[in-house]
Amino acid sequence: MLRTVVGFAAFGLFWGAWGAILPAVRAEAGVSDAGLGVALLMIGLGALVSMRFTGYLIDRYGAVVLPVVTILFALCGVLPALAGSVVTLSIALLLLGATSGAMDVAINATGSHAEAVAGRPVMNLAHGLFSVAVVIASLTTAALRTTGTTALPLLTGTAALIVIAAATVLSPRRANTAETPAGPHEPAAANTSTTKTTPGTTPAPTTPTGGAAAAGSAGSAAGAGAAADSVSSAGGVAAGADSASSAGGACAAADGVAPARGVGAADDLTTSSGSAGGAADPVTPAGGAGAAADAVVPAGGVGAAADSTTSSGSAGGVADSVTPAGRKLGRVEGALLMFGVLCALAYLVENAWQSWSAVHLDTSLHAAPGLASSAPAVFAAAAATGRFAGNALLKRVRPVQLLVAGGCIAAVGSLIASLADQPWSALVGIGVAGLGTSVCAPTIIGMAGAWAGPERRAGAISVVTTIAYLGFLLGPAAVGAAASLWTLPTALSAVAVLAVVVAALAPVAAHIAGPRATKVPTH
Repeated sequence: MLRTVVGFAAFGLFWGAWGAILPAVRAEAGVSDAGLGVALLMIGLGALVSMRFTGYLIDRYGAVVLPVVTILFALCGVLPALAGSVVTLSIALLLLGATSGAMDVAINATGSHAEAVAGRPVMNLAHGLFSVAVVIASLTTAALRTTGTTALPLLTGTAALIVIAAATVLSPRRANTAETPAGPHEPAAANTSTTKTTPGTTPAPTTPTGGAAAAGSAGSAAGAGAAADSVSSAGGVAAGADSASSAGGACAAADGVAPARGVGAADDLTTSSGSAGGAADPVTPAGGAGAAADAVVPAGGVGAAADSTTSSGSAGGVADSVTPAGRKLGRVEGALLMFGVLCALAYLVENAWQSWSAVHLDTSLHAAPGLASSAPAVFAAAAATGRFAGNALLKRVRPVQLLVAGGCIAAVGSLIASLADQPWSALVGIGVAGLGTSVCAPTIIGMAGAWAGPERRAGAISVVTTIAYLGFLLGPAAVGAAASLWTLPTALSAVAVLAVVVAALAPVAAHIAGPRATKVPTH
């Protein structure tokens, strides 16, 4: 457990500092709002490139991958402070995104394996500590900025702490069987979610549900330190899987400020006896496009659905495999597409504020550096609080009711923050927006899992979260583009409209999905 929680804490440490120091990085690089939006897009693209390959490396080499990618992540975390133009900043963030996505996968792999072997919850605690680290790092960075500390020494100091953690606590020498992902000759532990295998079938090795840079979350799906299912947020947070330890569980874990949020949860792959290559095709970490080894790519090339069960004699579990229920997963069904689009909008709202809140206070409201840098911490703390509260509320209200309430609250908070003429009132709005948006994505993913049922849950969630990742990826860039056409407050006001759309579409999604989606499954 120690390697898991320290890994998540180190991840949150960087993204918390990043979200708070982003205004300084922007100013020192001399880029506009539009240029910053383009640069932040590179974080998500880098994560997409690295995440699936990292899953393969973990399956092949085991525990040694975590400290290696952690050190690379720490070193790349210093590069944005050296950028002097939008081009160099974009290159730096592309490398940062690639290493962030790799680390996000690695820490989730370690945590998922530990949880499966130990037989007790680990991921909820890990994601919660991610959020705590984000808040602490954001507030510490804010305090240091009041003393005139620039981006380079702050990011260098953060990188040094992460390297020390990687060389000591995360070292393979400290790995134990409860936390070490299976290597090439080790049997992979069963996933924490319930997998119903048919007689004569053999579960294939799996890697954990990953996050992608988005924080939240979470990682870093383009991102700036947030607390939302390890959601990686563009400009700030790495994203851990929204369903944390149980695919389809709503509000299962406090997010890490995006991100890398984690995107995807395709890890319940069962191969029928006699299939060729079924056991050799491990499911890679969900969290990016193509997140599953036997991915089903929806129209447009977006998506990754792991086959729940491949039919006898199939080669490698190709698309259009038939599930035990006799249904095909070779296409995106209407309900899953609806859930995916809805979740993408929720992630866009969440990541917009995680990435741009500090910049908004700094450039629009001319807040003091320390106060502006506290915005991501306020958002992260509110998001973590909202997720824990939302999990409790689901015992009393239906998921669609919670989703409508969350969208409405997020819209109100977004309007307060974007239209504020004082930094402190903007911070109140940012906190309210964090409370509202925090419950949206986990609830949507939980509804999708309930709709799919236990036999198809992993594949369904993989499709939904992969589509949703587009919101993390494009959100910060869209805000930057809109800000270049109008103003940043106007662009952020448009985010409130999207939150209203989430609330309005929630009953529609529930109607399309039917009664199966009205109750979040328990594990």
